[in-house]
Amino acid sequence: SNPNVTYPVAEVKASYLNVRSVPGVEYNVVGVLHQNTKVYLVGRDTGGKWVLIKTDGLSGWVNRYYLHTDFPYTSLQFVNAQGAGQPQQPVQPEQPSYQYDAVVNVSSLNVRNGPGVQYRAIAVVHGGTGVMVLAKEANGWVKIQIPGGVVGWVNGHYLTFK
Repeated sequence: SNPNVTYPVAEVKASYLNVRSVPGVEYNVVGVLHQNTKVYLVGRDTGGKWVLIKTDGLSGWVNRYYLHTDFPYTSLQFVNAQGAGQPQQPVQPEQPSYQYDAVVNVSSLNVRNGPGVQYRAIAVVHGGTGVMVLAKEANGWVKIQIPGGVVGWVNGHYLTFK
């Protein structure tokens, strides 16, 4: 970092404030700041809620609502918030261990955008695929979510329920 750059200063107004590796409460806490601690404002994220700060021996992201400064946040430069190898979005929980309630028992099955053959097919699932059951209709059609997140309707006769 350039020693000639002077950053605007802010003060922590919460009794303590978590400093995170990446903007977002789901990310690692890399340190904690106490009330009235002075910090330098290095930049902001595109969402406008998080600012990159640095103090002695610590830098990271904090929620700007817990800081007090007279400096306008909109004047801070945008900083790419993607940390080293950190995902920008938290990983969707269904990826590592997909929860399913039923298995497709035919070689391929049309997933439709409504409960009946008159509705358009929006996806196809293959035999042996686990699906999440969201709702069942009186006519035997079942609303499901398939791996990858698509939600639609299938004829319940072609599912084996767990």
